[in-house]
Amino acid sequence: QVYYRWAIDQIHKGRKFILFDYNGFWVDSISKKEVPQELAMEFLHSLGLEDQGNSTNAPGLIQLVSKESSVVEFERTLDGELENYLKIVTLDPKAQAYLRLKRADKKESDSSVVVTTAQGALALQGYVLIIDPNSGKRRWRLNPFVFFELALDLKGRPRFDTTTLFGRRIFYSHIDGDGFINISQVKPTIMSGQIIFDEILKKYSLPFTVSLIEAEVSPKYLGSPKAMDIARDIFKLDNVEIGAHSFTHPLDWQRQWTAYPIKGYTRTINLSEDPDMAESRYAYVYIIKAPRSEFLKREIDDEVGFLKQQLAPKDKKVAIYQWTGSCVPPAEGIARTRDLGIRNINGGDTRLDRSRPSYTSLAPLVRSILGEVQILASSTNENLYTNHWLGPFYGFRYVIETYQQTEYPTLIDSVYRRVAPINIYYHFYSGEKDLSLDALKQVYDYALTQPIISVFTSEYASVVEGFLSGQMDNLPDGGWHLKDYGNDRTVRFDRFNKFPDLQRSKGVLGFLRWKDYLYVHLDDHNEAVLYFQDSKSKEAYLESASSILLETKISQEKIEFQTHVFAHGTYEFINMSPGAIYEVTIYQTKANTVVLKNDFQADKEGHLKIEVDVKGKVLFRINRKI
Repeated sequence: QVYYRWAIDQIHKGRKFILFDYNGFWVDSISKKEVPQELAMEFLHSLGLEDQGNSTNAPGLIQLVSKESSVVEFERTLDGELENYLKIVTLDPKAQAYLRLKRADKKESDSSVVVTTAQGALALQGYVLIIDPNSGKRRWRLNPFVFFELALDLKGRPRFDTTTLFGRRIFYSHIDGDGFINISQVKPTIMSGQIIFDEILKKYSLPFTVSLIEAEVSPKYLGSPKAMDIARDIFKLDNVEIGAHSFTHPLDWQRQWTAYPIKGYTRTINLSEDPDMAESRYAYVYIIKAPRSEFLKREIDDEVGFLKQQLAPKDKKVAIYQWTGSCVPPAEGIARTRDLGIRNINGGDTRLDRSRPSYTSLAPLVRSILGEVQILASSTNENLYTNHWLGPFYGFRYVIETYQQTEYPTLIDSVYRRVAPINIYYHFYSGEKDLSLDALKQVYDYALTQPIISVFTSEYASVVEGFLSGQMDNLPDGGWHLKDYGNDRTVRFDRFNKFPDLQRSKGVLGFLRWKDYLYVHLDDHNEAVLYFQDSKSKEAYLESASSILLETKISQEKIEFQTHVFAHGTYEFINMSPGAIYEVTIYQTKANTVVLKNDFQADKEGHLKIEVDVKGKVLFRINRKI
């Protein structure tokens, strides 16, 4: 009963309420008695709907009255698959039904089983997803992109976006510490950690987030002084951010199963004490004996301390914790990372390819538990593409298909839609074999052909945090007030034909149109006001940038911004003085010394494109000369 009272209150407060698979709460969790029918009906009535019963799941009795295919037949048609009926009647005159059914054996049995109302929406069980009982593979019947836009009345409204910054697709890459000390077949007697250092980290001018497992590298356990030296050399690289990957690599954070035997800390497990072990895919498992709080402290706090004190350069901090094993940490574990002032990531396993041609295979942005938030990775790692490292060892190259399909879907009858960043996520054991290393290089080479903006993994996590905290209000004069978005500095408008009014707007650096989407770039002051107009703006603005811009000022006469460039920087500005020459001076931020000075010319349309090869944290000053 508590749920229904809460739900009714939310609707009365003006919040949209959406039901998938109907409400489903017929038994009170406290009293264990059936919920009074009048209370359930009050809930539906507040949603503008009424349940008049007459349910059946006999396909022969269910007939189609009408359907809006663009809403209810996304990845799977309804042909021959009408298998659930309940008479849902709309009480709201603003209700819009997208799937209507009737019973062949009943008069006046029209039912709106997928419907939106002024208060929310309902999609009856069987018309949201279909799950193959043999393979477990899922398909959307409902088009979630269209349905939620209709149900939440989002058309023409901004959405904070986590795939794009300054008009370019986000790229980030992170490495889990597993296999760092494995001897490589690429160069026998050489550790896989050394191979990844030499062949990837030093050769690709991209940002990397690199994590290590203390038990693997420390000479106190399975490591060696040589492993420690390689780790220190990796962490010294300017394009490497430090991540933590636990003390012993817990495989199951609830049961305290872990991968490495540590004297006095772990013990062996036998099947009689944990029958679930027989179903586990883990070949070797040990139990951590420590009490829960001690276990979490050792695997999280002490691991971060080890990296700081023994491996990290003095000017670098540990930026992020990368969850291990099943990647389902308890809330108190996530809280520990937050208390340490670091972000966290892993879990999710997003794929969209020939083996999983469905948007149901995309992970959400986060996992929430008891008020704590775990950031999920944007892509599957090579462990799954290689069948848990059993082969084929070239399998990781197929992740490229996911990058393509999450922007230009061809396996699904869908419009172009960017739904995920490019995330190259793998383990050090990819340095073990020629095939896996070659696959890794193919993936990085592909990323470099794309118009990306390169960020560290902790920076991507901060974008997601901004997505969660961001707020927006529609102003009385038609503008939008945006605030508390942190590092999520992109708002997206879908199928939107207007242009930002840069003269009236505040905190807006520019915009870019991609397909039917408008990406608006916000400055780093965490608050903006956005207005629109029918024609293009005449003010100078940023169209795209390949790195994150800070403290940015833009005019036709001069431009200034700070940024962190990993190698090649590309910056495009619109409405500059046609044909004018602009002098670009780049200063190294720390030393305040000039590292590059060059002239660039705007074209006859006023498009100024600046491409430079510099590295590090720099300040750009761009001044019109002629």
